[in-house]
Amino acid sequence: MNKVGKAILNYLIKGLLIVVPIAVSIFIVVWAVTTVDSWLNVNNILGVNPRTGESRNIPGLGLLTVLTIILLAGIFVTNLVTEPMYNWFQRMMQRLPLLNFIYSSIKDLTEAFVGDEKKFNHPVLVEVEGGLKKSDF
Repeated sequence: MNKVGKAILNYLIKGLLIVVPIAVSIFIVVWAVTTVDSWLNVNNILGVNPRTGESRNIPGLGLLTVLTIILLAGIFVTNLVTEPMYNWFQRMMQRLPLLNFIYSSIKDLTEAFVGDEKKFNHPVLVEVEGGLKKSDF
């Protein structure tokens, strides 16, 4: 295969790696919302429209239900699965002296840039004696 063919194949694969997850995610969300909308039978609560005889539909009820389920799943995983596992891992690392030193150093460094308590988020002005010359750059 020539260079152009390899480049096109490479771009095609990279494009698929971007487009396919997005498309599948959109498909799953649309499918979930329409499925939940069809499951929710509000006729039992609101009854049938007396003028037309059609069942009543609440727009967005399926979307609201799916978002609520996703939110509850996130809360469940964060508080009942992720946090206890993280605490267990921290306790295990504290028992290993050399690994604890390396792990805590790397953890402190990464938290300084990305953590909740960023340590390098304020600019600092430093005066240099003698000034800067153009040749210093």
